[in-house]
Amino acid sequence: HAPAAPYGDGEAMRRALDGAHTLFLVSAHESPHRVREHTTAIDAAVAVGVERIVYVSFQGAAPDATFTFARDHWDTEAHIR
Repeated sequence: HAPAAPYGDGEAMRRALDGAHTLFLVSAHESPHRVREHTTAIDAAVAVGVERIVYVSFQGAAPDATFTFARDHWDTEAHIR
């Protein structure tokens, strides 16, 4: 069990994920900074050696999706790749 940390706080995420093997990333709340929060959490996981990232995405995620959140999910997926 890892301590809670806000996705947008890279230092707190690194502390929370230190020693973890898997990050199960559930999409952040609706926010204009959502993609940045996701990428900060992903970068923190990579920095401390997390081996696997499981991301709860969205059906139809694409860079040209008409639904804004689907574009956010695409951006997050691209960062994981």
